[in-house]
Amino acid sequence: MDHDMETINAGLKNLPANLETQLEVPFGPYDGTPASQLGIPRYLFRVFSDKSTGQNDRQWMKSLGATKGNLTDTFDRDGDDIAIALNDHVRGHHSLLPPSPFISWTTSLAVALQYAIYKHKFMGEPMNKIQFCVIDTTDFPNGTFLQDLVLMREFQGRIKDDTVIIISQGSEPWSSGGLPNMLFLRGLKSKDYAGTYYFGEYLAQGQLCIENRSFVESCDKIITKDLLNMIPALKANMTYQTSLWAKAVLQLREPFYSPGKARPISEKDITPIRKIVDVFDGKWKVVMFASLLGLYPRRMEDLEFANVPLGLVPDEILDKCLSQKTAIDTSVHMPEVTQFGQLIEKVSEEYCLRCVNKLRRYIRREADVLARIQEDLDSLKEAHENAQRIMLAVERMERPVKIDQFCTGEIWRKVEMLQVALEHLEL
Repeated sequence: MDHDMETINAGLKNLPANLETQLEVPFGPYDGTPASQLGIPRYLFRVFSDKSTGQNDRQWMKSLGATKGNLTDTFDRDGDDIAIALNDHVRGHHSLLPPSPFISWTTSLAVALQYAIYKHKFMGEPMNKIQFCVIDTTDFPNGTFLQDLVLMREFQGRIKDDTVIIISQGSEPWSSGGLPNMLFLRGLKSKDYAGTYYFGEYLAQGQLCIENRSFVESCDKIITKDLLNMIPALKANMTYQTSLWAKAVLQLREPFYSPGKARPISEKDITPIRKIVDVFDGKWKVVMFASLLGLYPRRMEDLEFANVPLGLVPDEILDKCLSQKTAIDTSVHMPEVTQFGQLIEKVSEEYCLRCVNKLRRYIRREADVLARIQEDLDSLKEAHENAQRIMLAVERMERPVKIDQFCTGEIWRKVEMLQVALEHLEL
C-alpha cells in the first residue's frame, strides 16, 4: 500500500502546474536570460478576436495547445512535431496536429493595424469586435518571449530537407515548404516595394496572464477616420477591393525609403493622435502617442511635439515609463519601429531635462531658505553675545556698603530685575 502511494505521489509531481496559476511559460533554455541579451523589445502588440485560435481575452492569452491542457516547454517536446507546429504557426496555417503551443506578438504597430484591417475585410469581423492589446515585456519574467527567427533557426534542422510535409497548398519538401524556406522569406526583398518581408514577430508559448500587465481596446477606437486620413496606406488598405496584409505593411513603409517624404510634425497630426490615446490609461498613452506618430516619416529636428506626451499623464507614471530604457527591435527593415525608438528617446530626453530643471529650481529654493536661516542664526548669535556681555557687566557690579542718596535700594532692585531678565533672554 505504501509503495502504491509513493507511485501515485511521484506521478502527481510530474503533472503540469495548475493551468490557472501558471501565469506564463518561459522557454526552458532561455528562462532567466536577460531580455537585453535576447533582444526582446519592451513593447509588443497583438490583435485578436473571438475567431482567433486558442483563448484570447482581457485576462488570458492561451495557445491552442494550452486550451487542450498542454503547457510542456517547446524544447522538451518531440523535435519533428514542434518543427512542424512552428512552421504551420509562422505561415498562419494553425494546423490541429500537432496543436500550436505559440502565441504571436509583433513589435510593429503598422503590422498590428494592417492585420486588424485584414481581419475586418477578409474575415468580415466588425472593427468593434477586433481587439488590440499592448504589453510591456519588462512586466514578464525573462525568457517569456523569443523572436520567431531564433526559434526557426533552432528547429529548422530537426527535419531533413527532402522530407515531404503537408502544407495548406498540398505537400512539399521541408527545404521549400518548411522553416528553411520561411527563414529565407523573412529576409526577402519585395519586387514591388523597397522593404522586406520582416514583421518583427515575437512568440510566447503556452499561456500568458495579461491581466494588470496590458491594455486592451477595440480597434474601432484606434483605427479612426482621422487616423486613416493621416496614414494614407491604412486608408488605402481599408478601401481596396482585395484583402492585403503583408503587402499592405510594405506599402505603409514605402514613404520611409523615399527621400524628401519626411514631413514636419504639425498640429494636424497631434490632434487626432490625442483623441486616440485618450482611450488609453497611464503609460500606454505615451507609448501609443509615439507609436502612432511613428507610422509616417518625420523630421527628427522638429521636436516641439516632445512636450506634448509629458502633459498626458502624471510625473510618477512618466517616471516608470521613461526612466527605464525602451528597447526596440533594431532591424533596419522596420523603419516605423526605428522611428518610434527615436521619438520615444526624444520624449525621454525632454522628460529628463524637465526633471533636471525641476531639481535645479528645488536646489535654488532650498539654498534661499538656508541662506535666510543662516542670516537668522547670525542675528541670534550676535544678540546672544550682546546678552553675555551685559550679564558679565552686571555680575561684576558690587552691592554698595552704604545706602545713601546716590544709590538707593530702589535703584539696586532695578539692577537685580535687569539681571533676571537677561538670564531669561539667555535661556
